Amino acid sequence: MNLRPTRTPKVKEFVHAPFWACPDCSTEGTFGVLMICDRHYVRRCIHCWFDQRLALPPVKKRIIYLDQFVFSNMMKELDPANVGVVNTGSDGFYLTLFKTLDRLSKLQLIVCPDSPLHDHESVVDTRYEKIRAVFRQLSHDVSFRDPRTMLHAQIMRAFDCWMGGEPCLADSSWDFALTRNPHVWRDRYRIELNCILPGFAAALRTKNIVVTQRLREVCKEWREDPTFSFRETFENELAGHWRQILEQFARYTARFAAVHLGYAPFDDEVCFPPAALVLVTRMMTKLAPTFPNMDERIARIREFFISEHFRAVSGVRISALLWATIARDINAGRKSDRFPKASMYNDIDAVAQYSPFCDAMFVDKEISHFTRQRELQQELAGTALFFSLRKNEKADFIEYLRCIEADAPSEHIQMVEEVYGRDWPTPFVDLLADV
Repeated sequence: MNLRPTRTPKVKEFVHAPFWACPDCSTEGTFGVLMICDRHYVRRCIHCWFDQRLALPPVKKRIIYLDQFVFSNMMKELDPANVGVVNTGSDGFYLTLFKTLDRLSKLQLIVCPDSPLHDHESVVDTRYEKIRAVFRQLSHDVSFRDPRTMLHAQIMRAFDCWMGGEPCLADSSWDFALTRNPHVWRDRYRIELNCILPGFAAALRTKNIVVTQRLREVCKEWREDPTFSFRETFENELAGHWRQILEQFARYTARFAAVHLGYAPFDDEVCFPPAALVLVTRMMTKLAPTFPNMDERIARIREFFISEHFRAVSGVRISALLWATIARDINAGRKSDRFPKASMYNDIDAVAQYSPFCDAMFVDKEISHFTRQRELQQELAGTALFFSLRKNEKADFIEYLRCIEADAPSEHIQMVEEVYGRDWPTPFVDLLADV
């Protein structure tokens, strides 16, 4: 398709190399790349302003999820302020990893989605903007949705199947899990707006302290339980999911009624309802035509939560298995100084919700160890490959990444050079120079 502007544009800076001879005015070295879209790109002559739209072939990228500590350590080795000061003890592994990932990302072979978990774990760090710059460089605006949103979508889908008497469906595809299509050609430019609510980081720090303390108490109970049972703990964790949902629903509705009747003041608790309210309300709405009585609907929802359909929800099962595995490890004698902290919830959410949509995940050594336990290996079969800092896994991960480029068709690499230029895949090691 040939496009000619109705008026002469005043800006040439957005037309970049590689430049060709213009097919309209025949001027050499003036026909550059104006924009790169999902499935096509546009060239423009900076001499006569002739435009041409050119198709791009489909791409299928590997989805690679990196734990927040990976971005944090890459930031430390990229930050000019840390040269000669900070030692990550990795012998340059994180710098090598960033270079490899950034090159593959620019070659349109991988994408490393960020997630709300990355934001929540990074915002409490004083170097948040630098960490964010690293994970946004590699995600390029592709993000996983919040784990709870994904879990509730899985539960709702299982509920629909249960109501219809159908088998429980598999996890939804990446088009729901991710905020945008990762399998497209990326533009050179990205415009972002970053907004941090005042007091958000302080509130997260306080919450982490409280959650860590409560988790330590639970860990002590696991360690001191003389009749510990992996199966029983797994069942308790499964039930804990739905009990928490119903408890949050009941607590909010009671609070809302009290405020409505004037028995309690209007506050943030009423202004911002929990996600559980939305989930249970949707269930109640679907049941309403058949069960007009509220108590009957609640009873039916409880029936669903103890059904095989709920037990088949992968996000619930993986999470419960991970917590049961941790409990077994603690009961076997893990010392109290190695009890998990609040961040373990994020690690488990990432594996439980994101692994079905990833080709590979780089996680911490503890999570990697757990995923290799028999029960979790079986549950995670067919999901992501797991790598960590454990012996041999670092080298295996770098080799895995290098094979991605080695296996790429030569026609794909040539197309990248045609659209972006020969120097485009050069890693952006100066990313933090001005941050």
